[in-house]
Amino acid sequence: MRDWYEHQYVSHGVLVLFISAYLIWDKRKLLRNLPIGLASVGSVLLFLGATIGVIGFTIGDDFTVRCAMLITLAALVLFLLGRAYFKALLFPLVYLFFMIPLPYVAIKEISYHLRMFDAKYATYILQASSIPVYRDDHLLHLPNITLEIADGCSGIASLFAMVALGIVYVYLVPLKKNAKLLLIGGTIIFPVLTNLMRIVLISALVHFYGPVMLQSFLHYFSGTFTFLLSVVLFLSLGEFFRRTPTEEISSSDIVEKSRLPEKKIN
Repeated sequence: MRDWYEHQYVSHGVLVLFISAYLIWDKRKLLRNLPIGLASVGSVLLFLGATIGVIGFTIGDDFTVRCAMLITLAALVLFLLGRAYFKALLFPLVYLFFMIPLPYVAIKEISYHLRMFDAKYATYILQASSIPVYRDDHLLHLPNITLEIADGCSGIASLFAMVALGIVYVYLVPLKKNAKLLLIGGTIIFPVLTNLMRIVLISALVHFYGPVMLQSFLHYFSGTFTFLLSVVLFLSLGEFFRRTPTEEISSSDIVEKSRLPEKKIN
């Protein structure tokens, strides 16, 4: 909870906790009818979780300890309630991993590549729009100011939140496998592209109206706006797939129907 409060890129973790609780509550009728029985294989998973936890405490790695906590929780469900309960609660339990912050090294690596992506393609778009800009690593040199695409501007917070929320939507909505895979890809593509649009827009405004735009409400609200825009685009794509017919009439069905006797009307 301290990490959720202090680090923006994992602030969605508290939502993951409540979403997982809702998914379990939504299965309450199913769980009432499931048989309860001990599953000895759960003891193996329990031992594995405890071992990983001890290793994490020994090396002082919070990420390992937190993963061990969830592995142990899943092991207790399997060991004390049985395979039927474990199968029914598998997704809500696995989904809890989205509330665990990734190691700092992984965060910095992902953030670095997002920043470089934004700087590179923002430069192309600005130059194509006749705005003079020179890129130096993650720095954008405009005639009146030099803009730095910092970690907070990389869009990593929106990316992690979008993936965590989008996975639930993909899980709940009945879609074909290919559509689900495309939607999962959308949880990454949409926040990355909308954040790139945000950087291009801010850079253009700074070029035309000066550095004062960096202190404007538009700059501070742009991060929230781009995240909401990515959510809207994602849901629109999901609704498109959901409303698109998944079954098509084959030519053989048409031939069979043509062979049916026609009813005569006297």
